[in-house]
Parts: sequence; C-alpha cells; structure tokens
Amino acid sequence: MVVLALYAWWQIGEPGRRARQVHQQIHPGISYQDVEGLLTGRYYCFYEVAAEGAWKGISRDEFADVKKLQSDRKPVQRRLNLTFMGTSPGRVSFFVQIDGNGKVSEVMAPRGWD
Repeated sequence: MVVLALYAWWQIGEPGRRARQVHQQIHPGISYQDVEGLLTGRYYCFYEVAAEGAWKGISRDEFADVKKLQSDRKPVQRRLNLTFMGTSPGRVSFFVQIDGNGKVSEVMAPRGWD
C-alpha cells in the first residue's frame, strides 16, 4: 500500500518535473526549433500570434512563415504555449516569447493547473 501511495505521489509531480527541466534549458537567443527539440513525454505545443489585441492559435507551418513586420511596421508578436501533462489530471504550462528572427526573447515562469 505504501509503495502504491508513493508511486501515485511521484506521478502527480511528473508534469512539473518535466516542465522545470525544459524551462531551465530554454534561454534567450535559442531558436524555437531548439525549444521544440527539448519537448518530451506528453505535451502540447501551441503556436500563437497576437492578432487584434488577443492571442490566436495557428499551425506550425503558419508560425514559421509569419513575416517579421506587420503591415503597420510593428514587429509580429509570436509565442509558444507549452503544456506538460502526466497520468494525473494536473498540468504545467509556460509561455516562450519568440522574436522576429525566430529566437527566444523571454521565458515566462511555469504555472500549474488542473
């Protein structure tokens, strides 16, 4: 019974451990493709752009093809929304801001939710 309880407790923390491990390896200047290469296990990687004051999900191919400047000459805001899942219902997510050159500009702190 104790072993089963310890195993369950270990599994509950698994998404957080993987998210922290990936988060520690991401730093400004690496490409978003390098970030994708760090992802393991059960996860979602949502590709998003700022459009009309809100974040809009787009495909990976669209994300790669986004132009550096909008029509009003402002840089296009892009980010990755990374969500790590485990066998428990809990999830851990964080955002990775991407600059106009496809490089990481900022990494937000992980947050847990279920």
